[in-house]
Amino acid sequence: MLLNSVFYGILVSIHYVIQAYMMLIFVACVLSFIRPNPFGKFYKIVRVISALTEPAFALVRRYLPTTFGGFDLSPLVILFVLMFFDNMIIYILNRSVL
Repeated sequence: MLLNSVFYGILVSIHYVIQAYMMLIFVACVLSFIRPNPFGKFYKIVRVISALTEPAFALVRRYLPTTFGGFDLSPLVILFVLMFFDNMIIYILNRSVL
């Protein structure tokens, strides 16, 4: 019983981490269109967001051609993969509760 509770807690934590990273990717995409001032007061936050998302974008860009008409579609690929894993986790959580 304790093992099931620990497993459930780990899966819920992974679910929340995936959700947070998906929101971070969305914010990074919006910031790429805005192009904030490099000397502005929020630039440190922009650099942190870029440092957290750019390695994943670079990994997808290395293996898949994701540019289409000047748009980089690597965030979209990452979001689809994350949604797939998140849906698997939600399915497992629903099956374990029933």
